[in-house]
Amino acid sequence: MEIKRIELETYPKLCKDIPLLREEISEMESGNSGVVGDVISDYRTGQPKAQVIRDFDWELYHRRKAQLREMEKRKARIDAWLEEIEDATTRKVFKMRYRDEKEWADIAKALGYRGKPDYPRIRIRDEYLKQKKIK
Repeated sequence: MEIKRIELETYPKLCKDIPLLREEISEMESGNSGVVGDVISDYRTGQPKAQVIRDFDWELYHRRKAQLREMEKRKARIDAWLEEIEDATTRKVFKMRYRDEKEWADIAKALGYRGKPDYPRIRIRDEYLKQKKIK
């Protein structure tokens, strides 16, 4: 499976956006959002009378649902890619950095490279990306 570096870099934001989008869709489904309205003047009696027209924004709802499906597919694809990394240390580095959003110094400390905070980034992550020709 091929992956691009930009997909890895945007993975944390993707993981945060999915629950927010699910919540937005849930609010639309419960009737708290997604309702559009307009006020028109009704002249059937000869005098203008304000009438409120309300309807559900189905187009927006379907767009959000499609967006959620696409985001979930991208996340699942990246999750599967992370699990395919054969070397346990390399896999741990990628998961800590992109899934758990750890800083490089914290990753180095967790792996036992306390005095070398750049080691996981340069010698593990960058080497793996270079080896797999991921740009």
